[in-house]
Amino acid sequence: MLLDLNNVSFKQINNFIHAYHIPHLHDYLLSFKKKFVEEFYRSRETMDPQRVEDENNLIYLEKDIYNIFENITRRYYMVDSNWQVDKIIGIYIQTQNSGSTKQIYHNHAPSAIVATTYIDPPLENEGGELQLYLHERQQVKLSPKKDCLYFFPGWMMHRPLSQNTSKERICINWSYDSAKRPIHKLTGDRW
Repeated sequence: MLLDLNNVSFKQINNFIHAYHIPHLHDYLLSFKKKFVEEFYRSRETMDPQRVEDENNLIYLEKDIYNIFENITRRYYMVDSNWQVDKIIGIYIQTQNSGSTKQIYHNHAPSAIVATTYIDPPLENEGGELQLYLHERQQVKLSPKKDCLYFFPGWMMHRPLSQNTSKERICINWSYDSAKRPIHKLTGDRW
């Protein structure tokens, strides 16, 4: 399935969190689900059991998905050339019985932009939200939606929240490395 990236709608959640709705994105990503799940769990079988708890993402070379994120970046942000050579994405799978050690705040510095989307995101009241830390009095809890990409600065602290379902929450992570601070072309938001 080819996506129509000319039919993207933008929503500013706040100055630091942007959402992009791409029709049929979720259906497109479903074609990768089986491969991602198999690779993710296979990588755990070959790791030292103590290291599995510390491992966050399966790093995966997937040019087609990477290009979707990069297309949105080039269209909506003023950035310089990406110094990341490989077209990689990160895959992280969480259920109610896994991922508990990953629910600590972290960031992706020195990346300038971080983006994420989900395959089969948990439904309302199932947990698995993304919590973003703006400052001690303001944290944003984002309930992932199908067909949406979420962009935020690489320096922003964030964490996945636990979920209460055995359904796999498949998170696709991506980052863009730029020496220039990103500026959003529509809003002027500077990260």
